[in-house]
Parts: sequence; C-alpha cells; structure tokens
Amino acid sequence: MKRGYLLAVALIFAVVACDDTVDDGGDVVIPPTEQPTEEDVSGIRLNYEIKQERSAKRGVSFNFQFVDDVELLAPGVSWSYNWGPAQGGASIVESMVAHDMRFYPMAWNGSFSESRIREWKEAHPETEYILAFNEPNLTDQANMIPSVAAEHWPRLKALADELDMKLIAPAMNYGTLANYHDPIKWLDEFFELVPISDVDGIAIHCYMASPSSLKSYVQRFYKYDLPIWLTEFCAWEPSVGDAKAQARFMSQTLGYLESDPHVAGYAWFIPRGSADENSYPYYALLTKTQPLSLTYLGKVYVNYSSFDKNTYYAPEEVIPAESFRDCNASASATASEWVQYIHLQPTTDVTGVLEIADLYNGQWVEYGLLSPDGAERALWLRYTAPADAILEFTLGTQVVRHTFPATGDGNWRTERVYIKPDSGESVLRVGVMAGRVNLNWLSLR
Repeated sequence: MKRGYLLAVALIFAVVACDDTVDDGGDVVIPPTEQPTEEDVSGIRLNYEIKQERSAKRGVSFNFQFVDDVELLAPGVSWSYNWGPAQGGASIVESMVAHDMRFYPMAWNGSFSESRIREWKEAHPETEYILAFNEPNLTDQANMIPSVAAEHWPRLKALADELDMKLIAPAMNYGTLANYHDPIKWLDEFFELVPISDVDGIAIHCYMASPSSLKSYVQRFYKYDLPIWLTEFCAWEPSVGDAKAQARFMSQTLGYLESDPHVAGYAWFIPRGSADENSYPYYALLTKTQPLSLTYLGKVYVNYSSFDKNTYYAPEEVIPAESFRDCNASASATASEWVQYIHLQPTTDVTGVLEIADLYNGQWVEYGLLSPDGAERALWLRYTAPADAILEFTLGTQVVRHTFPATGDGNWRTERVYIKPDSGESVLRVGVMAGRVNLNWLSLR
C-alpha cells in the first residue's frame, strides 16, 4: 500500500524577472551587454507527496484502543501483536484489515488458547505467524525453564501445523529466572529438547539505550541462522534523557534494523502506555488525549524511510529527504563496529513532515531519479546550515561538488546545483564533504 498523502500548505514561488525587451515580431531579445538573470529560488517552498512503500518489517507491540490509533500508525506500520490470541474491537479489526495491517497472535505461556488462535486464523486466513512464549526466563513473565517450555511445545507445534502457520521461537530478553539470565543459554537448552527446524524465526526483546548495544545484542542471535524478530524495543535506561533523545535513538536504530538482512521484523514498545510523551521513558508514539495524534516520536517512527528501492522521482516531483532508498547504515549493518547514521526529526520548515538532521562528513543518503531524456537539470535542495557546507552529488561516474552558503541554524533556504542523470532510472547519492546540513526536500526541475 502506498504511503502517499499531500501536505496542505501553500506553494510559494519567488521570482526575479529579467529586464528583457521585445522586438516588433514579438520575440524576446536580450541586449548584447546583458545576460539573463536566473530565477532566484532561495525562498521557494514546495509541497511533497510521500511515495515510498511502507516497511514490511515495522510493527508495534500494542493492544489497539481506538480506530484512530490504526489510522495514525498505518501509513508506516505493517503489523502488530498484543501478547494475546486476538485483537479485540470490531471497528479496530475492520480498520486494520482495510489498511492491510497484519495481527500476529501469541501463545503467551503454556496456558495458551488453541480455540482463540484458531478462531482468529479462520477469520483472517492471511495471518502467517504465531509468536511463542513471552520472556520465559523472566519470573514475572512466562516463567518457564526450557524443559517446561518443551513440554508445552508439541501442542503449539500441532496447532501451527493444523493452521498452516509459522512459529516464532519464544521471545527472549536478559532474565530474572535463576540460572537463565542469559537468553542464549535458555535457547540453547530449549533447542536441545525441541528441533530448531520447528521454528521460522527467533524473537528477542531489547531495552538498552545505546544503538550500538542493541546491535551487538541482535548479532548474538546470528548463531541460529534464522530470521530475527525484535518484538519489543525502545530506550528504557535512565540515560535516554527526553523525547528528543529517544527520537535520536530511534532514528539510529531504525537505520540499522532496516539495513540488517538478518532482521525480519521489529516492534516498538509501546505506542501508548502509562507514561505520556513527555514522561520517562518517553516511548509514546500516540497522544493520550483527544484529538488523538502522533507525538514527536510517532512522527519519526511512522515516516522514517522504509528503504524502498522501487520508487523513483521524475522531474518536477518533490523528494522528501526522509524518503531515502539507502544511507550509510547499510555499509556497516552486519559488521561488528558501530558508525553514526543520520537521524530524522519533525521539520522546523513551513512545509514537510521530517527533516534529516545534522548530515555531516562521512554520511550519505541515496534517492532514485527518473529522467525522461537524460538532460541536465537543476537539482533544488531545501536546507539549513549553521556554516558553509560542501555537498557531493554522485550519479554513477559523475561527481559534482557544490558549496551551500550558511543560513544559520533553523533558517531554511532553497539552493540548486546542476546534474545530468542518465536517461531512465538512476541513483543519486548525496554526501557531505565539509560542514553539516539539515535537509527537508530535493527536486529535479
């Protein structure tokens, strides 16, 4: 489903006219001593449409409370679960179906309801997965040693086979169950009792406040050679700071999760909980009061790039900066080290949803261009920069560098640079050679 929507804001053009004269035949004549004055685009602001497909990986761990919750999250969220066998509320379920947002039932512990999972599958035959026991190595969660989980497993496996559904292994975190703090130890013992071929993925939870720590944790589970589902995550440690810091953590983490081919899915905890958007641990994606809306954090989660590599932008279309098809996250996703990726935030410009914040030396983003004729065109960029910045534009073997004048933080300006895309589809890489910029949109014109 396309995530397209138009921002209801005015299209504003600032034009400096040429001092041209006209001959008797009506043709424009430029006096020999004058040159045509190029249109001043510095003040131009444009609307844009988000064309990317939403991410198939992106989900939420949440029991939807209102139809509005679905409507607000659906443009960027493909799936959900609520630790139970079904999603309640007829109107909510109807909205989820309309937006093709999948719900995956969970067998929370050994007392799971076969009949309720069966009823959900019969009503929604497109449902593909059953999630198994929730944090069995935590005493306040499923609280099951591996041998106890293995005793209940045949019944769950038989249900999955009957319904032609795939099973995701028990969701693991660092635990409080004696001798099973390490989730790897629990899983290793479990798979000594249960064939690993019974499962189609490994589920894990992570609440570390460092993106690099989260990445290291995810990579511990590479050893099972199965798709990894991060079914609960956010920065929960006190060091998270505030909602803006949580958004920075989220941006860094989403860049990694979308780039790592081992990660099949991830779900944010939690769109709405006991804490509001301005209270620790600053996890809220949705407001608590009417009219319901996305929070600062929710705007980032819903609108962050899906790394969609099938969308190309033609001349005159406007490319949202957040709709990059790739970024420097992909270059190191499966490596052990961590490098800083770009982060996104709600834009301070008069149009737009998100902006790329603090794009600096060594970081890059890529966009798909569609040129009907391979002609040279002006690439407009809407940006803000605290000091002069040098950006590099790469199209195949073509490299163009351009200095973007300082605007001062928060002052937006439209600047242009000339590029010549190949006829048809091509990929434009935008990198920073010096300084730093925030980007709102680009447009080939």
